[in-house]
Amino acid sequence: MSDLHFDPMADPQLVDQLAAAEPEQWGAVLDSSGYQSLGRYGRDANWPLLRSALRQMAETLPHPAFVLISGDFLAHGFRQEFDAAAGDHSDAAHRIFVRKTMQFLGQQLEQTFPATPILPALGNNDEECADSQLQPHGPFLADALPILRRLVGSAGGPGFDRDWKSYGNSSARVGGIRILSTNTNFLSVHYRNACGSPADGDPGLATLAWLEAEFAAAKQAEERVWLLYHIPPGIDGYATLRQGSCPDTMIPMWDQAYAGAFFRHYGAK
Repeated sequence: MSDLHFDPMADPQLVDQLAAAEPEQWGAVLDSSGYQSLGRYGRDANWPLLRSALRQMAETLPHPAFVLISGDFLAHGFRQEFDAAAGDHSDAAHRIFVRKTMQFLGQQLEQTFPATPILPALGNNDEECADSQLQPHGPFLADALPILRRLVGSAGGPGFDRDWKSYGNSSARVGGIRILSTNTNFLSVHYRNACGSPADGDPGLATLAWLEAEFAAAKQAEERVWLLYHIPPGIDGYATLRQGSCPDTMIPMWDQAYAGAFFRHYGAK
């Protein structure tokens, strides 16, 4: 699954109640909303839509070997919606609300697929700073770690905590396959470390170095490798077409310095 884009603020009147409640109580609060439709076209997933989708997934494939989620857990414009609806919209209150949203999503995923490795990657909206502005070693990664460690379970590799807290990468093993959840948001042409500092270094290069080390370890262990990520290399069709029906240039998904290094190592031989 991908791009859940859950919006707990679809009913703004409930935001303060959700902020005061524990994630285990969110379902009851959300159920109390007077808006129980599956949402409107062009909007992110509200609670009825998310609940319906998860139920359908479980009915379609009730016992998967594992579940892959390629990112974007959180709604677009999360901070703007929160600021408009919450009585307390300080940075601290926003951080707690983001964490609770991720905890609630983790609980729903666990209930949908119990005792199943659930392997996530991060999307460009998964951050408390802003779209495409995930902070390396930052608060979102620290807050999400215990949530995602529960989802991954025993499939997580020995360096799971370190890799996740630093750059949001992780390695897991299921059925003889090494699945590398790679934070390609750092490779995007849109990425900016707006909430961090120059001392964070180059998270794109760090992610490519991590990937190279994981591939080397997988080769030594004679393991197959799957890559799980949100932003792929190649052309950004959406951004390119926004220039017009016959654009002069193609807009890439990744910064070309990173893309070149990636394809030199892992492109077709």
